[in-house]
Amino acid sequence: MGFSVFVTNQFLNRIQRVERPERHERKVHPETGSVSKPLVGHRDKVAILIDDLGANMKAYKRLKAMDPHLSYAILPFQAYSKKIAEDAHANHFDVLLHLPMESEGRENPGKGAIYHNMTKDAILSQTRSDIHALPYIQGVNNHMGSRITSNRGEMEVILNEVKSQNLFFVDSRTTAETVAFEVAEEIGVKSAERQVFLDNDDNLEEIKGELNRLIKLSHQHGTAVAIGHPRRNTMKALGEFLSHLDQEGIDVVPISTLVR
Repeated sequence: MGFSVFVTNQFLNRIQRVERPERHERKVHPETGSVSKPLVGHRDKVAILIDDLGANMKAYKRLKAMDPHLSYAILPFQAYSKKIAEDAHANHFDVLLHLPMESEGRENPGKGAIYHNMTKDAILSQTRSDIHALPYIQGVNNHMGSRITSNRGEMEVILNEVKSQNLFFVDSRTTAETVAFEVAEEIGVKSAERQVFLDNDDNLEEIKGELNRLIKLSHQHGTAVAIGHPRRNTMKALGEFLSHLDQEGIDVVPISTLVR
């Protein structure tokens, strides 16, 4: 599938579908809001945030070589979490805490997770612990978390701490019921939300299709945010995709440039 030709009937039929469940949690498309048409001659911008880093240094090094403006969300308390954060910062990448949160399913969100049965004090304490577990972070996004991001009170506790630490927040949108982005805006946390989830399906052609959708959305709105994982097919598709962006009039930018 070529990246310069992306408006096909099959692609258009896929734009509005709900993404399939992946290993951890279902990802859903955000609602479409009204946007201004980009100016003539304007170069569109996409941010690509790679989640779930921390356990595999080789995957990070491969991603690091692909593009200087990818952004990285790192799980706390993993074998290479601190080393990846330090190296990413030294190389001027955006570094985010990939904050583990309870999902509606039975998946284990991992070390440092926030759970629905915690008191507000415990949620605050765990959020602080996770933030301080990684050096050089600029922002936070949720790992799993459908049970937490749909709860306004719990997100207020988390996001007030994010604000107090002068960090931004990216809603990964793991549930259609999420209020995280809305609460972040209300509190005054600089924030963004994901529009494209690259690898719900680990099939190479499906990932390329999602990257094509990222192109289309960036042309429609001027900007778009994608989230993916350090998986073999994702990295293979990204390598081809990134080499075609200049001819599409699109720049990859750090995700910090798209928060508002």
